Amino acid sequence: MKTLSIAFLLSVNYCMAQQADCTVSVKELQGSYTGECKGQKAHGKGKATGEDVYEGDFKNGLPDGTGKYTWKNGSWYEGAFKNGMKEGEGVMHYVTASAKDSIITGFWKKGMYAGLYEAPYRVQSKSYMISSVKVDELKTTTTPFQIEVYLTSVSGGGASIYNGGEVPKPVISDVIVNKGSYLSMDAVTNTPKSNFYYFKDVIYPFSVNFKIGQEEVVIDFNKPANYKVDIRSKQ
Repeated sequence: MKTLSIAFLLSVNYCMAQQADCTVSVKELQGSYTGECKGQKAHGKGKATGEDVYEGDFKNGLPDGTGKYTWKNGSWYEGAFKNGMKEGEGVMHYVTASAKDSIITGFWKKGMYAGLYEAPYRVQSKSYMISSVKVDELKTTTTPFQIEVYLTSVSGGGASIYNGGEVPKPVISDVIVNKGSYLSMDAVTNTPKSNFYYFKDVIYPFSVNFKIGQEEVVIDFNKPANYKVDIRSKQ
């Protein structure tokens, strides 16, 4: 029993020594540290307390991953970090002299606020026979919001070399909504090589898979706005 007690005390002392040797590279966080280490630097889960306090993920002595940083004045940020700076999605809570504090939610880049959305839109994928997809946020602010989709073919409407007939224009054969919604879709098909579609009363965030025959285009629309989408098919 005495041997076990001695072993336990040695183990505790070893862990405390490890923490003492584990450095945090941010000056304002230097003081005490408890958590995981690697190469005598805070690395992994831990908590550093100095002038400020940070609890969360560390990498090479710096906040990196997800965590909460609290400044000495009481303001705090909780979210993603990279190389010791705010990077990614998070919430910044500013303590003010007035009774009401200020809260900013969104995305951060190199410590600076980038905006409510990481990107207003993102083309997630397109299949092989889709040559290009271009998305433009329109300057118009009219609501309800609308998305204009212009589907153009290189050869649609032309003569077929196989049967002498006309090559059919590509059409949106199906619309799979993964997030959000729209009220209606109007189609305009009065041009030789293009079909126009108008998606009305779009609710954001709107994630949609446009099925074009056997092909598909997946786009995420994050920011509430009016958009124009130009899809060009190789067929």
